[in-house]
Amino acid sequence: MTTLAPTTAILQTAIQSGMTHIDAVSEFVDNSFGPSAGDADLMTIIDASDGTMFVDQGKGVSDINLLFRLGDGNSRKSTNDIGRFGVGSKFGALTFGTNVTVMTVHEGVFHQFNVDWGYVLESGKWPEAYKGKGMSASKAPKMIREGGTIIIVKDLHKGRQRPADKTYVKRLGLRFMPALLLGKNIQVYRASSIAQAQQGSFKAALDIRQEFKVFMDKKIRRTEEHLISVNGKTANAMFGEVPDGDSTLTGIHITYGGRVIKSLDKLGKDRLPSKLFGRVDLGNTWKTSLSYNKTEITSDAEALEAEILRVAQKIIGRLANDEQSHITEKLAAEISNMIDAKFGKMLKNAREGDLDADEGDNAESLIAGDEDHEPQGHDSQSKRDENVKPSQAGSKDGSSKSPGGAFQFVLKPDNYGKNAFATRATMIEEPSIIKCEVELNKDVEIVAQALKGNPGNKPAVVLLCVHALAAYMVKNNNWIGRMFRSDIADQVMQKDMLDQTEEIYKEILKQVRTDKEGAVDVAPDAND
Repeated sequence: MTTLAPTTAILQTAIQSGMTHIDAVSEFVDNSFGPSAGDADLMTIIDASDGTMFVDQGKGVSDINLLFRLGDGNSRKSTNDIGRFGVGSKFGALTFGTNVTVMTVHEGVFHQFNVDWGYVLESGKWPEAYKGKGMSASKAPKMIREGGTIIIVKDLHKGRQRPADKTYVKRLGLRFMPALLLGKNIQVYRASSIAQAQQGSFKAALDIRQEFKVFMDKKIRRTEEHLISVNGKTANAMFGEVPDGDSTLTGIHITYGGRVIKSLDKLGKDRLPSKLFGRVDLGNTWKTSLSYNKTEITSDAEALEAEILRVAQKIIGRLANDEQSHITEKLAAEISNMIDAKFGKMLKNAREGDLDADEGDNAESLIAGDEDHEPQGHDSQSKRDENVKPSQAGSKDGSSKSPGGAFQFVLKPDNYGKNAFATRATMIEEPSIIKCEVELNKDVEIVAQALKGNPGNKPAVVLLCVHALAAYMVKNNNWIGRMFRSDIADQVMQKDMLDQTEEIYKEILKQVRTDKEGAVDVAPDAND
């Protein structure tokens, strides 16, 4: 009789599923902790050179075939367990290796079964199901005689390596955070071989619950809790701050059935602050709203995210502002470093007549790395002095000595209104530095797009800052006189040329690409 049963080649799907070591281990932990599966409080993982052994002392498995037959499992029948289609632990085992042995004690009866999936794949023949009646629990390994399950995976795939202890703690601890908080635990051991592990010979234990608690206590600050309800389905939420922005913890982690099923790094179109930690524990009523592998919320996902955003809005806003401040400082420093270190000093020198009055090769360069030249010429100084107030001179006695000084951009992004300026600059002169404070209006689309990212779209922000700086300087006679020789300065100060300059800047702004999708069509006025 011809059937539509799959060929054994489907095993390659499991072997090549792309599961990481932690992902595969997690499937066994799911089965161990699940109320309808092992219902155990402790999962023991023993990594050996020739295999990996998983041990729990739960209630055992009523039908050992459930741990071998693809698409079958008790978790499908429970609203509390992960895994609606019974593929998790089978795929997990095949991710490690091809030789799988299961020993289980359920209700005082010991069952043992082995399947060599490598042989099955090569032969094309599916193995017969286990039909044994079982033995006395006294025949079982000592560690599960009172009840429990041992799964041993051997013939490991090449390249499989045991993760570092820190990875086990952070990744497994985060993934099973709710279960650990409820008293369950995972311990990881090392052994020279599976045979020695079966004899009870292990090396130092790694206590995931204890180590993860220490890790969390060090990392999370200023926590707050909320109750979320979406169309009658409830969830408990907790949010906190991760001062050092640890990449494992940051984001909002949605949990179900004692484990994290999905982690969000953004809500809607907006990325979450890098220092935000969030946990949202879904109640049992959410199971029918989840995908088969529990990694996606298939219904009410948008409503859930909207509710998360509503209750977490305050902490998100605070951390986003802190992060934006840090990003802005970093971006301002990078832009400042793009300006030649001599630029601030040159503006001071030009005021005092130290810059060559003639254009050409003798004028000091603005480009970093150029050879230094001795400033020459004072022909236009008397005319430029008319535009410089004595109080702005580099020294109190009005001498021609320059105090020197650097140049620095200081960025001030804020919401100034959609109809206000896009960027606006102010020059502040201090004894050893000239600062250009640039206000960036985040209500204007071109500015908002330029500031996105970390540390933002630097070329776009540079252009906006230089535009604001130039617009300010050409509208202030004092700074014009410090940039140009007197005859050029007189021409620049004429209103018609200033208007032309402004139009040129507007045209340049239209070319700023704000994202990968395209360029901005119209740029708003930079200074009104």
